Amino acid sequence: MSYLYCDFETEVGKNLSLSCMTTRQYLTATRITAVAYALNNDPVECALAGESGFLPALDLIKQYIDQGATVVAHNASFDVRVLTIKLGIIWPAKVHCTMEMAQGWSPNQPGGYGSSRARSTSRPARPTSFGPTTRRT
Repeated sequence: MSYLYCDFETEVGKNLSLSCMTTRQYLTATRITAVAYALNNDPVECALAGESGFLPALDLIKQYIDQGATVVAHNASFDVRVLTIKLGIIWPAKVHCTMEMAQGWSPNQPGGYGSSRARSTSRPARPTSFGPTTRRT
């Protein structure tokens, strides 16, 4: 099984913010400014928009997903929406969200699933498959 670790950065501004628009509206209006990614245990690669390696990096990410790689991202709901809305990739079959995993391990921490802040700011996301995990005791 292959794992694609990825993180997308997008442009923000006074009139371009998730605080005043839906994720779809934001992603339709914004642009990807950078991406960091790695496949399995390979070193992390970074590409900035406008640099020669940026478009090949996006093509490589598409290729990994087409080959069935599991997408791993912190706040995967956002990064997978970048993949689908900005890059036209069909929602990956397997997604691991490290933010949800971390919140599940520490539910009473600020921002965790058990906190009032998380309940008031959380947005619904598509179901994710976590696979086997080890819980710290």
